[in-house]
Amino acid sequence: DGSKVGKNVAIISDKDEKVDIYRQISQAYFKKGDWHNCEKYARMGLLLLREGMPSRKGFIILSIARELAVHLIHSAFPALFFRKNPRKTGGRHRVIIWFYLSLAWTFILSDVLKYIWSTIRGLNIAESRIGRSSELGMMLSAYGNLWAAIPVFKLCIKYHTMALELRTDLNDIWGVAQTHQLIGFSLNWKGDYLESIGNFNRSIDIFRRIGDSREIGMSIAGLIYNYYLMSEYDMAIANVNQYRDITAKTGDVYGISETYTYSTGCHLEIGDLAKAEEEGALAYKVSLKNNLLFTNCRACCELGRVFMEKGDSAAAIENLEKARSLYLSNHFLKHYTVYLFTWLAEARLSEYVEIKDSLGPRERKIYLSRIRKTCRESVRRTKRWPSHYGSSLAVLARYHYIAGSPGRAE
Repeated sequence: DGSKVGKNVAIISDKDEKVDIYRQISQAYFKKGDWHNCEKYARMGLLLLREGMPSRKGFIILSIARELAVHLIHSAFPALFFRKNPRKTGGRHRVIIWFYLSLAWTFILSDVLKYIWSTIRGLNIAESRIGRSSELGMMLSAYGNLWAAIPVFKLCIKYHTMALELRTDLNDIWGVAQTHQLIGFSLNWKGDYLESIGNFNRSIDIFRRIGDSREIGMSIAGLIYNYYLMSEYDMAIANVNQYRDITAKTGDVYGISETYTYSTGCHLEIGDLAKAEEEGALAYKVSLKNNLLFTNCRACCELGRVFMEKGDSAAAIENLEKARSLYLSNHFLKHYTVYLFTWLAEARLSEYVEIKDSLGPRERKIYLSRIRKTCRESVRRTKRWPSHYGSSLAVLARYHYIAGSPGRAE
């Protein structure tokens, strides 16, 4: 129990021992999927290391600008600022980096602004304070994924390649597996599913030899979405079941919630609406109970899709509007959430088709105007995401056809 241990830390006089305890508590909450407590205890440990973390949005943005400026200076003058040989001391900075490892996953699934700041900050520390090391390899991979989240895939691959070369050269086996895993996620976001699958499988092979079940689970989660987007639903469901076994054993509530979310989409696509609705309801319940806003947003979106397929446009819109509200009030990974706008446009079109005969000319015009706005928002938000852009164009085409413009639709 992290809260009980945290209270007892106060009686420990040795600072290094306190820091290590806070790091372990933070890591434990990270593995459970408890983002709030992971960040809470990481902040306490980092504070003892004289490493402050911004918390308010304005300060985070200013801190990002400052760290980005430092990184650009490092890149422009590597001879002055980049430590070529690994520093034998610098234990404080190495511990800071390991705090940021847990926080990186926490932030990428909860607050992308904090993820950007912590990643660039960690990279700057690794470059100038530590040098060639497993910690630098770790931060180069994290920085590569940051560019994938923006997305700028050319820079993403550049930094992942640098990380893979460094970690291989250092014989950092766990690090090599992690970089393959992160490349897998990046290529999935890019829409290169087969290459993504290859990298995830390479990471799984290494993690199995090491015995790191949590990281095996993360790579399997990556496989699920690849197979789902390729419409290989049997493979996707088989991997969902593997991921569910792992997350149940480790008590990872985030992972448990995500298995229900992935399962909802898969069963929806194979036509098992009853199972899809059941899994969607569980995804919503688990994510809400554990305050997992990212997975709650995804659960609402998937339930919206289920109700669309059942012909209940009102329930679909209700769930998709909940997802939209969560999306707009947070900083989530877009690849896993931005498609909600396409489905919201689709739901509003279906509602209009159902009721248009009961509307007068002015009411039809108002409805169509609102739908056009939603469609255009969907196209704008998905334009840089290959897995979702085509669907948004298809919905916009359907809108133009229904609105009486078949040429525009074509």
